[in-house]
Amino acid sequence: MSAIASELGGSKTTLWDHFPSKQDLLQAFLLDATSSICAISLYDVAGDCTPNEAIQATAEHLVARLTSERAIGLQRLVNAEAGRIEGLGRRFSNCLFQGIKPQLTEFFDAHLERNSRRSGDADAAAAMLLTLCLNVGQERLLWAIEPPSGALAKERAEQVASLMRLYPMSEGPRRSQ
Repeated sequence: MSAIASELGGSKTTLWDHFPSKQDLLQAFLLDATSSICAISLYDVAGDCTPNEAIQATAEHLVARLTSERAIGLQRLVNAEAGRIEGLGRRFSNCLFQGIKPQLTEFFDAHLERNSRRSGDADAAAAMLLTLCLNVGQERLLWAIEPPSGALAKERAEQVASLMRLYPMSEGPRRSQ
């Protein structure tokens, strides 16, 4: 905390006034650092396509962002500190997805087949899509076994979209119709 206060040109007391704990400071840093990674508009990404195509496009966009050097670096930081700070992994995921999850829940609520729905399916489908985007094959990148690439993002997005078929989508008209 002393080093951070010194770097910012302030005092530790001022820093402690804004962040009562190191965990709060780290969470604020993660929220700021992750804000641009998944900050998207679902309809901008999905464009003029069917619901299933929209899932594919969204997954591809999210996976590409989650496999960027910046995102991988942040995930490595979180993994390194997770043993010292309880709940850090969960907080990191929440920071990453806080902007897109409500949009996805709304999207699934509008497009899941009504006759196959159970209570809470739209929120569960949104959570599953985000979890799959973050986790499918990610360990290979985190351990530097495989370098990030556009082909990797596309392959992982196809796997995610395939798994999302657990939630049947109505193939309604394209957005512009």
